[in-house]
Amino acid sequence: MYRTSLAVMLTALLASSTATAQKVHLDISNLADGTYQLVKVGTQVSVVPLVVVVPTTTTDPGNPPPPPPSNLQTLSESEAEKVGDPNTARRLAVGYSVVLELAIEGTYGTDDGSLAAMETSVGQVTDAILNTAALKTAWQPYRDAIGSALQTMTNEGELDNLGEYRAAVTEIRDGLMDSTVGASEAGLNLGVLLEIVQMVTDLLDGDFDLAKILQLVMKVLTLFTSRGIAVDGGGIAG
Repeated sequence: MYRTSLAVMLTALLASSTATAQKVHLDISNLADGTYQLVKVGTQVSVVPLVVVVPTTTTDPGNPPPPPPSNLQTLSESEAEKVGDPNTARRLAVGYSVVLELAIEGTYGTDDGSLAAMETSVGQVTDAILNTAALKTAWQPYRDAIGSALQTMTNEGELDNLGEYRAAVTEIRDGLMDSTVGASEAGLNLGVLLEIVQMVTDLLDGDFDLAKILQLVMKVLTLFTSRGIAVDGGGIAG
């Protein structure tokens, strides 16, 4: 394939049927401006527009792109941004992360009551973090918006089991985290993270030893840092 400029006359040397070389001049005066290719088939020559084929981009199966945000995740992010309190958003995200980890480990069971148990735990964690009148007032529009969305999902049969509810809470948590990325306020404090983990485990009245609490802290810490949210080491008493 040869690319030619329309500013220059194309000249092709073609072999005749008797193998005698002949010089042939192509008249391209009537061709529109553009990029063309010279095509020779036997003793015939033609000038046709050049078609550039862009290869299809393939996704590396070992590193797939992240899924697009769900409607619930987007709602959580936008409503949290309206509140304008990234520190509390991070605290809520930590609390929900601990609840989610415990749900994965089977803390809330697998029977018909497991969904209600986890739902109660999420409500208790939310109330415990929004523990002042100012926080309750500031975050009430957020809670109303998320509550309305969850009610709609319930009505449409999308929250019928623990797995579906866990997925919904994950989307809410991710939206909260997304709302804090790039915030001017300092990142999450490790001491606060530990405090919230202990608070959640205390609410469950479970038998959580120090090793278990630290395991939860490390899981949440890894989650936050992987999302670009800084976690500093202050706030822990020696």
